[in-house]
Amino acid sequence: MKLLNYICMLVVSVTLFSCHNQTNHEIVRNDTVMNVSIEADITYALDGDTARHTVLKYIDFDAIEDLPGFFHILSSKYPIVKWAGEEDEIDMVIDSCIAKIDAYRRGKERFYPDSLVRHCMSYMGFNIAAINNHSGGMTDFVLAEWVMMCAAYYSPDITYLVETQTPNHKAGFYNFGQSYNGAPWWSYLFVKREKGYQVFCLGDYVKVRSIFQLSDEQNRTYYLCSNSLTSVEFYQCLFWAKDDNTCLKVAECNTAPQKNTTDYLRYYFDPKNLIWKYAREEQGTDKLIATDDPPALKLILDGEKSCFAK
Repeated sequence: MKLLNYICMLVVSVTLFSCHNQTNHEIVRNDTVMNVSIEADITYALDGDTARHTVLKYIDFDAIEDLPGFFHILSSKYPIVKWAGEEDEIDMVIDSCIAKIDAYRRGKERFYPDSLVRHCMSYMGFNIAAINNHSGGMTDFVLAEWVMMCAAYYSPDITYLVETQTPNHKAGFYNFGQSYNGAPWWSYLFVKREKGYQVFCLGDYVKVRSIFQLSDEQNRTYYLCSNSLTSVEFYQCLFWAKDDNTCLKVAECNTAPQKNTTDYLRYYFDPKNLIWKYAREEQGTDKLIATDDPPALKLILDGEKSCFAK
């Protein structure tokens, strides 16, 4: 029912074209764990539901001497609600993952625990998505996001963290929660920093299907997180890699462009010309064929002034 309401709301919303933020935000809690500041951010979503995310930052985890102790306290304050089954198992997986990362950073383990990290991310996503789908009220992401930030900080390669990455291997996305039902409602972007990777949450009820590495006339690099499948899923988010230590979210569009037709709308992004075209699906195949209509949407690359335009 929640998914049906979500789809209906999106169908209504696309009758007008606009590009804006998807949810309202209010920082409601500042906390400290072992002298590390923890900021929590509430997002107001559908049907009165709320989600509590951490304010994602690039954290120097080397400054946290007792990493397992830090996460033990954090998990007691922001526990992941368990979904049926063996309730203690997810806590054990998280503890094991943090312990292996801690051993790796101290040189006690030769290799980064990539398989365990992916299992941990998948397991956390399963539990959070299951709870979100089957109960109302607050969905808490704080602990899961701190685990992802820590794993990203110490990861030697982006391949261990993401589903799809850019040609320069410096950015990629992970759809959190799809291990539950294949339809995640949260996507995260990982971007290379001097050490490890920084994590960005793209919002609630977002699924990314593609990421494009783009550049402008000044040879500045951008990353476009994209879902152009249908008018219901349509979502675009642009980040500008200003330098090796600064990546900025500069433009976002989450409402699909429309035309006066009753046809089922599909879209095709042309990365060379930075435009979206209306498209139709070739009969008997999954191939999209662009129509002769004018561009549905344009992307203008201009640093912090980048934008989407009709």
